[in-house]
Amino acid sequence: MINKFPKSSTPDCLHPLTGKSHSQPLFSLSAAAAARQDAPRLDNRRINEVNSNNVTDSRLSREFVHSMSLNDAASPGVVVQINRSGRTEIVSRSQDVTVQEGMSAILSCRLRNHQYTKITWRKTEPDAFVVRQDEKFDVSMAPNGEARLIVKNTRASDSGLYVCYVENSLHQSQNLQCTIGLSVVASPTPIHDDPILSIVNSTTVKITWSPPNPCIVEYCQIGSSDWVTETKAPVLPSYEVGNLLAGETYSFRLVNPTTGLTGVSSLSVTLPTNDMELWQQQHFSHRYTIVSELGRGKSSVVRLARDTGTGQLVASKQISRNFQSFAQTQAEYKVIAAIQHTNIVKGLCLYQNAPHPGTDTIVMEYVHGPYLLSYICKNEEYTETTVQFFMKQLLHGISWLHSRKILHLDIKSENILVDVSNIYSPVLKIIDFGNHVRYELGEKVPANNLEFVAPEVVADKPLSGGTDMWSVGVFLYVFLSGVSPFLDDSEEETSANILKGDYCFPEDYFRGISAEAIVFVQKLLVLNPEERLTVDQCLAAPWIVQVKAFSCNFLLQN
Repeated sequence: MINKFPKSSTPDCLHPLTGKSHSQPLFSLSAAAAARQDAPRLDNRRINEVNSNNVTDSRLSREFVHSMSLNDAASPGVVVQINRSGRTEIVSRSQDVTVQEGMSAILSCRLRNHQYTKITWRKTEPDAFVVRQDEKFDVSMAPNGEARLIVKNTRASDSGLYVCYVENSLHQSQNLQCTIGLSVVASPTPIHDDPILSIVNSTTVKITWSPPNPCIVEYCQIGSSDWVTETKAPVLPSYEVGNLLAGETYSFRLVNPTTGLTGVSSLSVTLPTNDMELWQQQHFSHRYTIVSELGRGKSSVVRLARDTGTGQLVASKQISRNFQSFAQTQAEYKVIAAIQHTNIVKGLCLYQNAPHPGTDTIVMEYVHGPYLLSYICKNEEYTETTVQFFMKQLLHGISWLHSRKILHLDIKSENILVDVSNIYSPVLKIIDFGNHVRYELGEKVPANNLEFVAPEVVADKPLSGGTDMWSVGVFLYVFLSGVSPFLDDSEEETSANILKGDYCFPEDYFRGISAEAIVFVQKLLVLNPEERLTVDQCLAAPWIVQVKAFSCNFLLQN
């Protein structure tokens, strides 16, 4: 045992393996960078991610929700900056908004190169204040670059000018802003908010609203800016709009026949291409009951669900077609459905355009436990033997993949879980084969989490099994020390560290770690992929072969 520390009741607890204070975050900058400073600069982002049990990758983003249409060109009130070297641009904004009192108002602008931006909304006239997320205001940034402000349950006092300020952390000299006016008018009669939609068949949608005042119904096919008036005269709720195009996406809104004011456009709905898709939606809703949300990723939401027939808990990965095509989702499912290995999560079934159109769902086995590193951090202590125990499982899973010519290409802490159904014998589980699918389809593999990415990915060179092994080396380095070997202040510096192989083993973080473990890491973090240890060579290495049985004293603490 390297270190053993009593459980601390204070926030300033100690890292179980290295003995570093948790008042300093568990994961930090590049160890090489930290070693060049008197005191390491530590990154709070990583510790927050790892100590959270919520699933999916570190760049969390809200699922795309269709909003009111944006202008194709820059609009009045938009200050546009020319895009140079990744500079942010505001390319369009919503028109000034007029709503009836009590309704929600949506203000939005669309950005290009928004990855490093900070968005702040302010009301400037007639009263000035900074808009903050609460029951009144909903502030969001979608992955497609749409900055959105929803003002709920509007009142006359909400009228005024709202400004979206955009800051670019890479180009701090940029000062972008977008001004949108909001007018809230008195409502002569009780009004509805968002209309509620339900799909009747592949060409028909039922629309209802509350309170049940007669309204005129309009719809818009997504991709077109034209709103079509469905009913010339007012109609009552539960009205069916027919003769729509199967497979197309629509949004609906209601018009007050007295004032002529339009309501908030509905969320978009994609019609099934045929009745088989509608059957899949109905089958999914009858078979599975959603229990809770496990986490969100860039293109998907993972939810815990229960099979109503068997009572079995499953993970439901719901993937928006706004971010990933059905062909990609189907390819990902085919990979995990064919897997027969205890250390890799298995796919159970695939639903197309379900639970609702525009979303495909992969049903997978549910892993009863958190991220492996989160699991480790919740315990009072762990030893190098603990690291060896889990690394052997990780290598066995990768060996099964490589023996079948399958590259994972996204080995990182967020994709390594641990099943603690049996706390005396926890099982490591590898998840997420999205990058493998992109590689097989001939697409460029993205550097989603740069600190784990191999040099050949950064340099856009051919990939191989050695690409996975580099990521294994980074994960092992983090597992042993609690710091990241290459992570630095910016993506540019992190990329440079990776391409140069610039890392070291600071004594403060590797005190008590065996020479065999350090050599093992060094043989994985080699710039030339052909010179790295293969997965079979790793499994034959003495440091892995000598793994002992799992210690029953190491249990998940609640």
